[in-house]
Amino acid sequence: MPVLTDMRAAVAAAVLPLLVFLGAHQPALHPELPEWAMPQAEEHVAEEEKTGPNYLELDEPVVISIKGGQGQLKITMAFVAHLKGMDLLAVAGKVAERKPTIVAAINAKCLEMAEKDPDPARLRRDLPPVIRDIVNAELSMPEIPDPVDEVYVVEALLVYD
Repeated sequence: MPVLTDMRAAVAAAVLPLLVFLGAHQPALHPELPEWAMPQAEEHVAEEEKTGPNYLELDEPVVISIKGGQGQLKITMAFVAHLKGMDLLAVAGKVAERKPTIVAAINAKCLEMAEKDPDPARLRRDLPPVIRDIVNAELSMPEIPDPVDEVYVVEALLVYD
């Protein structure tokens, strides 16, 4: 078995200097990255900033008769709500439960304002804060007293018969 011993000695003689070299040059083989190449730490961003606002559209337009049935006003609306980590299923349940009351109140206010002046441009301008107050009154919760921040009138169409 002298060949085997010589072989072990030859392998050890070849590998040992390599291991010593690698051990001595370990820092050089894995240098520290310069500051500009270091991965950036993620900045802490509040959860509500990550999620942003929720955009919700009323799934059906508000259609009201005006001027004694001589015309119709069709208004499509969208809402911007900051729900700040709320349980969206609970919010959706409350919206579904309160929707008939909300739609009835919006219809009544739209009818009242349209009877005074049916100009779609004026209604597009004047209705959003009124509708926001109606929706917030119906959907107010202890966690979020005013869930709707903005109301957009997406479409205001006046059609005379």
